[in-house]
Amino acid sequence: LSLLLFLPLAGALLVLCVARPVRLNENTRTITEGVAIQLVVDRSSSMLAMDFERQGRAVDRLTALKDVVDRFVQGGGGLAGRADDLVGLVTFARHADSMSPMTLDHEWLLAALKDVQPAEPGSGEDGTAIGDGVALGAEKLRDATEQRGDESRRIKSKVLVLLTDGENNAGDIEPMTAAELCQTLGIRLYTIGMGTRGMAPMPVKTPFGIQMTRQPVTIDEDLLRAMAERTGGQYFRATDSRSLDGI
Repeated sequence: LSLLLFLPLAGALLVLCVARPVRLNENTRTITEGVAIQLVVDRSSSMLAMDFERQGRAVDRLTALKDVVDRFVQGGGGLAGRADDLVGLVTFARHADSMSPMTLDHEWLLAALKDVQPAEPGSGEDGTAIGDGVALGAEKLRDATEQRGDESRRIKSKVLVLLTDGENNAGDIEPMTAAELCQTLGIRLYTIGMGTRGMAPMPVKTPFGIQMTRQPVTIDEDLLRAMAERTGGQYFRATDSRSLDGI
């Protein structure tokens, strides 16, 4: 009787040994490498200048920026999109604000970008705090990449893209100090100056309503170039929609 019980048990053990248990994900894990990209967007009132174009009509700088960033992140219009990349959004005028954490949920991020509005001209929130915007973006980028625990995703590089049309005139942190923070954290900073050269049409409130007047375009290109170069990045000038697309 004992032999009759032993034979089936031995057979079962033999089958188990031949099969050898294998973890389901042992040979199927895919490692995805991506870039962590923090977008830092100027929303000061000067971003209302109408010196860009979209679908054949004049638009303000912020509208043109939203259109290009949407295609850069989501894909379309000749751009492949950033499906494997973490993307975050910080905006700034007189103060800097985080509008979206670093995320792979790009639809949510682009919805947040769509809701960004320029500061009211002459209001208490208007201004251009470039240093504060870049510093906040760098901190959010650092926190997101240090806290990631998903072993299936690797961050191969950290990038901060600053889009602005002006000169630093607000905030507590000097722009070069913010650039040095990026350098310390291993973040490469790319700066983009938006605006035509010379004069640009700008909506201005008058007793007769909103009227377009031509205002001088003032971008601190030397500062933006120095900030980018401090981190191994690069400065670009977008004077119209075509050049912004190319950048």
